[in-house]
Amino acid sequence: MSADRRAHPRYELLAQITVRHGSIDHVLEVINLSRGGALVDLGREPRPPWLSIEREVSARMIDGDGHAVLEVHGRVVRIAETLHHRTFAIQFDELIDDDRVHAVLARAGRPPPLPVRDGPEGI
Repeated sequence: MSADRRAHPRYELLAQITVRHGSIDHVLEVINLSRGGALVDLGREPRPPWLSIEREVSARMIDGDGHAVLEVHGRVVRIAETLHHRTFAIQFDELIDDDRVHAVLARAGRPPPLPVRDGPEGI
């Protein structure tokens, strides 16, 4: 049995997400997307004071050309912080269907694969 208890598969992608707080849009990077939510990257930026568990958010995912490919509402369900990195997870209010997830992936693109190491000396 897998230790991964997620209800829906996660897909890595190359996209930005605009998270609205009040009248301000914060443009951030998306790490992955599923039918039920998204993992968002704050990178090295300090955690904004408005970001808290259960915070309701509206978000719009944007492809590389700046076109909105998905608009969702949800809430922050997890925040992870290390010394050099910060992420937060959004759980959508409504599941998006598989066809919509795949359409977003097609528009946003996937990140390039990691380099394959050929022995101890690297690539």
